[in-house]
Amino acid sequence: MEPVDDRTRILRNGSQRLDHLVVWIAAFGFEFEIQEPAEMGAHLRTLTGRLQRVAMCASAARRRCGRHPPVDR
Repeated sequence: MEPVDDRTRILRNGSQRLDHLVVWIAAFGFEFEIQEPAEMGAHLRTLTGRLQRVAMCASAARRRCGRHPPVDR
């Protein structure tokens, strides 16, 4: 990580798969901005949609949502 100022850092990293990299960065738990590569934004939008659908299903108590049955824990 390279410091830019007192509050900002630049992370330079790579991965074989952009979707894995997006999940890894998002798991840090802080706001971030993607500067490059441009196609990483598409991966982020796809993942965001998927996670939103899962969250909606999880909030509907024990109701079948989409193609997948609820998971018993």
